[in-house]
Amino acid sequence: MDLKTDLRLCSLLPLFFVHWTACSADASLETNHITNFLLEVGPPQNLQIIDHGHLGELHIQWQAPIFFKTEDECLLWYGLHYYSPDQKRWKRVTTKLLKFIVHFNLEKEVKAKVQSILTGKCVNGTELRSVWVETALHPSLQGNVDSKIKNMSCFYYNRERLECRWQKGNKVPSHGYNYYLYYWHKKMDHALECSNYIKSDGYNIGCNFAGAYLIEFTDLNICVNGSSSHGNMRAAYFTYELQNIVKVDMIDKLNLTLENKRIHLEWSVASFKIPHHCLEYEVQYMKNTKEWKAIFTDETKISLFNLRQWNSLCFRIRSKINMYCADNNIWSDWSPVKCLLV
Repeated sequence: MDLKTDLRLCSLLPLFFVHWTACSADASLETNHITNFLLEVGPPQNLQIIDHGHLGELHIQWQAPIFFKTEDECLLWYGLHYYSPDQKRWKRVTTKLLKFIVHFNLEKEVKAKVQSILTGKCVNGTELRSVWVETALHPSLQGNVDSKIKNMSCFYYNRERLECRWQKGNKVPSHGYNYYLYYWHKKMDHALECSNYIKSDGYNIGCNFAGAYLIEFTDLNICVNGSSSHGNMRAAYFTYELQNIVKVDMIDKLNLTLENKRIHLEWSVASFKIPHHCLEYEVQYMKNTKEWKAIFTDETKISLFNLRQWNSLCFRIRSKINMYCADNNIWSDWSPVKCLLV
């Protein structure tokens, strides 16, 4: 059969073969020229958002596509998008795995979508993507929104003891109610309830975590829910990293000495669990009962001189964990004011 005859036969082929690139008399035509039109990849299957009771840590998981026809030198990836309500934007992840673990605020709707992505030489360096599949996890809306706690605060005092405190919601019965705190981190099999509540008039207003197994540099998820004679109260969720909520104890030992018209200040921190290189200090001084002025330092002593026009000088100091050891902006309470007549 000559080339003209072959081309005439090509023109007689039915239209449903148009996904083949071309007809040719050359039997050695490279097959990868037609491969792109034969490849297909389906969407991931059975997309789910699973809550294992970890108070905000959710598992987004799916299964491989049902139909996935390809040749060698192809790679199958997954593009995952999930919506962050707190940041008000979609976050993107590309992975070969069938699961992704991420933290969400369970007071808000959780949304996720995933698609299959085919890459490699089989698609000539391009990408072949499936359609998206989507799912959502809706928050529990049990209880009046104004029944949940407010003004939650947690401090990890001196890296030694964790305490959380809260105030009752705006719409809570005058009696016959209480709040309960549960917590979880990645080294725990399941969430636990606070074993040492801080109480006021018989009602839980906080939790002392004395004796609890806690770890730094990982999420500590907390849920505070409640019940009353009118039913369940709305749950509130919080996430902390302990190193970022350290509150150093107040400095109570401040020594002042006057020598040759110079004032020397020296102080110490009681905690042995906070390395000295992790602390910074704000020293405030006031001349002749006027306004406070500040000096910042990472040392535990400073000196001031040129005191000729000062009649009196007062000092106070506070401290916090510096930016090199934690994302922490929690200052200690001020030390007692100490004054010196010059």
